[in-house]
Amino acid sequence: MAIVHLSGNVDVRTVPEARRHLLGELRHGGAALHIDMGEVDWIDSAGLAILVEVAQQARQEGRQVHLHRVGETVRKMMRLAHLDEVFSMCGGNGGATLH
Repeated sequence: MAIVHLSGNVDVRTVPEARRHLLGELRHGGAALHIDMGEVDWIDSAGLAILVEVAQQARQEGRQVHLHRVGETVRKMMRLAHLDEVFSMCGGNGGATLH
């Protein structure tokens, strides 16, 4: 099991590093990748795209992606992109899983 903590803005400027980190943890982790979103202030379309890419890669490898502590701002952006239909999201200390 791998746990990745994202923080600050997950946007076009920070996505390359986040992508390397998330995909690296996915490659070296166990059956699931847990992404703690509790400290993410903002996410743009590039940030959302990396979550989808990581989830697709995990699915191809028979693994799962779990989102944890998804804040309201991130949740709104995911709803706008209809990703609330792909990921179940929970705030607080709960988790979310890929549908």
